[in-house]
Amino acid sequence: MAPGVVGSLFTLLVFSLINRLTPDDIILNHQNHHGNKISCETFIVKTGKQVILNDFVLDSLYPRYDFQNINGGHTKIIKPTRKVTNIQSYFMCLLLILSGDISLNPGPTKFPCGICSKAVRKNQRGILCDECQYWFHVKCIDLPVAEYNILSQTSDSWYCKSCTLPQFTNSFFDISLEEKSNAPSQSYLPSSPEETSDVNTVFSHLRNVRKLHPRNFITAYLNINSIRYKFDEIKEILTDKIVDLLFIAETKLDVSFNDSLFESEGYKLYRRDRNANGGGILSIISSDIPSSRKINLECETIENISHEVYINDRKWLIMGMYKPPSMTGNTFSESFSKNLDKITVKYDNYIVLGDLNFDMLISDKCQPLSDICDIFDLDQLVKEPTCFKKDCRPSLVDVILTNKKSSCFKTLNFPTGISDCHNFISTTVKGQLPQQQNEKIIYRSYKNFDIDNFKNDIAKIKIEIVDGVTTAEQY
Repeated sequence: MAPGVVGSLFTLLVFSLINRLTPDDIILNHQNHHGNKISCETFIVKTGKQVILNDFVLDSLYPRYDFQNINGGHTKIIKPTRKVTNIQSYFMCLLLILSGDISLNPGPTKFPCGICSKAVRKNQRGILCDECQYWFHVKCIDLPVAEYNILSQTSDSWYCKSCTLPQFTNSFFDISLEEKSNAPSQSYLPSSPEETSDVNTVFSHLRNVRKLHPRNFITAYLNINSIRYKFDEIKEILTDKIVDLLFIAETKLDVSFNDSLFESEGYKLYRRDRNANGGGILSIISSDIPSSRKINLECETIENISHEVYINDRKWLIMGMYKPPSMTGNTFSESFSKNLDKITVKYDNYIVLGDLNFDMLISDKCQPLSDICDIFDLDQLVKEPTCFKKDCRPSLVDVILTNKKSSCFKTLNFPTGISDCHNFISTTVKGQLPQQQNEKIIYRSYKNFDIDNFKNDIAKIKIEIVDGVTTAEQY
């Protein structure tokens, strides 16, 4: 047997035929055949010169008989008149038919032309519009072959006539513009930051918590490892009011970075920088929440920021903290214990979020922090690994500690891709925040405009403060 594709196909065909077409006696259940028996080995196909290859293959497996003989004689057999010229295609068709799962409706055209709606095949000249993602035959759009060859050798964009026209809205027209594409679906591909304008997929769990609990207090923490070029990715959840208090550690900022670079509308920014090479922490808290920063309750040796927040008329202290890996366990235990002593005197409810660089999954590596939790009766809410460094086992170094575990729920721990190796952690506090009163805006309605009232209002304005204008008449 000749090696190669033809030999392999022939081998598969032989075994399939042996299994599928075993020469059993078949009784032709026809009233005019008187139960004549014909062996499968004697099946001969009737076929003509104009019959396509697929029909020829079907006739080979499922032969047709001449039932015009109504006198009860032998079945008329007509020998085939077609020769198989392409044995490889013939064998492939046989295998496809034997598979038994050929789709009778293969679906719509894969790449229909935007003009003629016929398929743009790989052996035809076609061009893709970079705006609407429709394919077009070159001949359908009267594109010169010379220009087509130039475009095929460059990375320049090409747009069809519909996309180059102004895209009017339906304000004055009944025709609505819909953007569609005839390109195959690429939903199986991972979304890139350029393709996704928001971060719904990244912060989907956090968004769901906010939808379910719109008035509860949500605080979060992220070790970002330099915030200089990453704030735009964080700003999305601030713009949508997803979190109320966010701590960001290892900001790596100094006084050369202005606060305006990291501010977001509706939030207040607080910073505690170390230097541009490492460390630092900042907090961003909603300006709608009654709160204040407590600098007197912040450690001198450990980088942290503390906020006093009122939730359901209860006073809470929320602290964000970062302990560098270089700090020893004894130094941390001494400083943190003193800090907690001050906090417990003034507050019955407090939460500490931070990257403390103690792996809570290994008891030997988290002994200083575990001792503090035992002394101050603190519970650790994060249970899964939060740090995933290359060539290292996952560790749980980002923690949420609180003395009111029953008041916290919906603790989240998920990766964002914003930090190099740390997960985003958050928790929700039971109890609703005080509802803010809507600001009243007074404006003039011109439906019932009164010129006299308007002049009186103008006269009440201290126009003399404007240079060169002293009275309302001069104005």
